[in-house]
Amino acid sequence: WNSPISWTEIVLPLGISFFTIQQMIYLVDSYYQKTDRVSSSDYLLFVIFFPQLVAGPIVRHNETLPQFAAARSSETDYLKLSKGLTWFSIGLFKKVVIADTLNLLTKVGLSQVEQLNTLDAWITSVSYTFQIYFDFSGYTDMACGAALMFGIVLPINFRSPLKAHSLTDFWSR
Repeated sequence: WNSPISWTEIVLPLGISFFTIQQMIYLVDSYYQKTDRVSSSDYLLFVIFFPQLVAGPIVRHNETLPQFAAARSSETDYLKLSKGLTWFSIGLFKKVVIADTLNLLTKVGLSQVEQLNTLDAWITSVSYTFQIYFDFSGYTDMACGAALMFGIVLPINFRSPLKAHSLTDFWSR
């Protein structure tokens, strides 16, 4: 097909998959009348609540909308703020220190894949596995921590999938 725009030139907004799935769930729940009426500002806040927009988890409206109202009407909860900051810091450590360090090791192995012996190939594979693990775990912790700093509790989205006993258990974690 002859088009003046290449598919590689199309830029999609960050978090488009979470945003789309979350809106589809909301629309289906609205269709089946499982939603309460909400103000435009509350709906907009639900849609653009940044801590979970990029890394998840996918949150249902009935999990967050009541919390938005409660957070708006209450005073600053310094315990939630400190717990959120701690959780966020742990996630940042996982991402920056562990995952990014493993990324360097993985890049070295993948850049010379033809010359790898069996041990080096295993090290590269395992480092890539743990890099992905700590990336997702870190991002999830940062999202949950940032939300908690605002007084919003997000559901746990990353429950040690590498400890799963089956493929189904892996995806549910």
